[in-house]
Amino acid sequence: MDQVTAARFRRIQACASLVAVVALLALPPPAAAQRISGTVREVDGGRLISGGFVSLLDPAGEAVQADFTAADGVFSFAAPGPGEYRIRVQRIGYANWVTEPHALAAGQSLAITVEVPRQPVRLGDLRVEVTGSCLDDPRQGEALATVWEEARKALETAVWAEDRGEVTFTLTEYARTLDPRSLTTLEAESRTRRNVRLPPFRSLPASRLMTRGYAVVDRDSSVFYAPDATVLLSEEFRDTHCFGLRRDEVEGEARLGLTFRPQRRSDVVQIEGTLWLDEASAALREVRLQYRNVPLPREADRRRVGANLVFDRLPDGPFYVRDWWIRFPIAGELFRRTVAGLSLPPQTVLVAYRQTGGRVADALVGGRSFGTGEGVVAGILRDSVSGEPLGGADIVLREWDDAAVFLPRPAAAEARFSALTDEAGAFRVAGLPDGVYALGVDHPRLRTAGIRVNERRVVVEDRTSPPVELWLPSAEPAEPSESDAALDPAATPFAGEECGERASLAVTVRDESGLVVMPNATVVLRWSDAVRRPLREDADADGRLFLCAPRDARQATLWAEFGEDSSEEAVVAIEPGQAREVELRLLFGETRTGRLVGQVRDARTRQPVAAAEISLTGRAEVVQSNRSGRFVLSGLPVGAHELSVRHLGYAPLSHSVAVERGLTTDVEIGLSPDPLELEPLVATVIRPRHLETRGFYERKQWAELNGAGTFFTVEDIERRSPARITHMIAEAPGVRLADCGIRGLGCQLYGTRISTGFSDRPCKMNVFLDGSLVIQGSDDRWRSGSGDPPESINDYVLPSEIAAVEVYRGAAGLPAEFSGYDARCGAVAIWTK
Repeated sequence: MDQVTAARFRRIQACASLVAVVALLALPPPAAAQRISGTVREVDGGRLISGGFVSLLDPAGEAVQADFTAADGVFSFAAPGPGEYRIRVQRIGYANWVTEPHALAAGQSLAITVEVPRQPVRLGDLRVEVTGSCLDDPRQGEALATVWEEARKALETAVWAEDRGEVTFTLTEYARTLDPRSLTTLEAESRTRRNVRLPPFRSLPASRLMTRGYAVVDRDSSVFYAPDATVLLSEEFRDTHCFGLRRDEVEGEARLGLTFRPQRRSDVVQIEGTLWLDEASAALREVRLQYRNVPLPREADRRRVGANLVFDRLPDGPFYVRDWWIRFPIAGELFRRTVAGLSLPPQTVLVAYRQTGGRVADALVGGRSFGTGEGVVAGILRDSVSGEPLGGADIVLREWDDAAVFLPRPAAAEARFSALTDEAGAFRVAGLPDGVYALGVDHPRLRTAGIRVNERRVVVEDRTSPPVELWLPSAEPAEPSESDAALDPAATPFAGEECGERASLAVTVRDESGLVVMPNATVVLRWSDAVRRPLREDADADGRLFLCAPRDARQATLWAEFGEDSSEEAVVAIEPGQAREVELRLLFGETRTGRLVGQVRDARTRQPVAAAEISLTGRAEVVQSNRSGRFVLSGLPVGAHELSVRHLGYAPLSHSVAVERGLTTDVEIGLSPDPLELEPLVATVIRPRHLETRGFYERKQWAELNGAGTFFTVEDIERRSPARITHMIAEAPGVRLADCGIRGLGCQLYGTRISTGFSDRPCKMNVFLDGSLVIQGSDDRWRSGSGDPPESINDYVLPSEIAAVEVYRGAAGLPAEFSGYDARCGAVAIWTK
């Protein structure tokens, strides 16, 4: 554009701006806002009503505004325009009330007092007749209409809260594989997300559910849906179901249920169930349902295929779905043969049930936090000899997975879940989502003696956990009592002279020369009894560790680890009352140990095989797989080993495995049912230890279940051999590469599924390197000088230096360790070798 053209453009632009200003000045001034405010209380100057759901109704009776009354019964609405308006007050357990019309002029503000008659709804007085028929509309019949109205109030507040988007939760989602007979948990995965807005789960639209069904089941996969509050309130749901009433006692509480079932038969999957209300308060408790028309495998129980939505209410606020689950069958094929050896068509049989669900906690509304019915672990701590309660002890709970990979236990002040025992030795830790936890104890007596008691496994399920009884080693030397069994069955570390008649071990860890002690080195020990899990304890500042052996132990195998270096194994024979001293020398850069972590499955059904015996040729140690089919063999010398797996009813398996220095080898074993002739399956994957401890594999496993991210391993990188790592990352869904220089430098990674606002500015992703934020996409200060291209991850690392990459294309599903830093555009996490 030349100077003349530019000058003309500026004059035209100035004229246009002037015209716009004049036009604005010519417009009439906007009308002042109309407002109706007031207080809600019971008649005759009765109590103020807090938490009442108040609506502003227009002349047609439609709600144009809605909110909950404050603690002092106050409400305030901005009316959309002048006219006549009514105020409707709805309370759970009470009859609705609507005022007379109030005339509101333009710009006027009204202050009124709404007096509501006290008319409680008594569900216990309703007559419930058990018949084979049900009504086509829940508003028919006095009793049915009364129950439906109370349920409708609660569901409407849930929809209102979802539309407002002002409530956020901490959300824990899980998936469990259940035993087909006992429904005990065989395998479980879970994850926790924070700042999740309502609704915590979203159903499909009602119209789609009615036409396509509540589940899609085919040969290889199944997808099941549950109705949310919007669906239950929809006309489509009312028009396709008939309704009735039933009364029952659920979990010790008298309840009245509004039942529903499909009006007509259909080829699609339908639902039937009950909305349960508390008879005393008329509050909505839960919705229980079963699926109809689901093709079930043989031996599956139709009553176990369903869903459950548990409702709760924020104090003086809306209802919401506190926790939920959906359970459906997992089918497999049974191959049969005739007496003559001919193969018959396979039969579809029940292998297990799969249950997916979630629970919300830590509700945050307007900066105020509310508890939402979380689980509790409670118990008592006593002296192991005197039996006296011990007060002043710190109780710390953390994720079991963190303890399993030997991450340091946090102090009580830094732990999310902790408590202090009182004078009676009692403790109570609240706010726990369902899951598996490691419970640790710390007491001044332990700190004085340098003792660290092993953590105990605690399971919280359905917000409950059995009471915990803990015993602390006594300060007085004495023979251990039978109560020692309450501690971890492996040895408890404390001073050797306190072992009584048990054997004691004094372990010293030194460098390879034997001249320098190695403080904080980890000692790993296995007793001759293979049932006990390995003991891992850190040496003190003098490189020393004292242990008391179990009474029945006759041999100990132990070694030391420091980073990726380790010592040779030491095998020590022990006898009751004997004190043994063991010195372990770390061999830096020489002989190291590795570890095998594996899972045993049925090669036909892919289900976990429990109690399988796993051993290595030439080693006396034999371990058994747990209920999930998992096992661990640690402290293995580097090199090739012959792995042997045996289980009654399966063909024995032998397979060669390689143990590498300082690495964990994943082994997946498929056992063939005997006498069926199927090829056994063994798959091995090498896992670098630092990736294992940083949670890479746990996040990868979760992403494979829900598609939350894209993961590249070192094998992927080596196979593709990218010139720049950004070029490979850009292959992930939802990622775009741009701003590359002539030599491929300066390349930037952008998320394609979200924008940064109303501008056309691209959405740049955050980049982490070994857990540290190195490029923040939303901050221009993270860019280089004005004459240089912006910083790129290519400037920091070469593809040959990378062990793994994680790519998250948006804020949804982003792990907590990569959230924050304005992460709406997604994040890339790179881990070096």
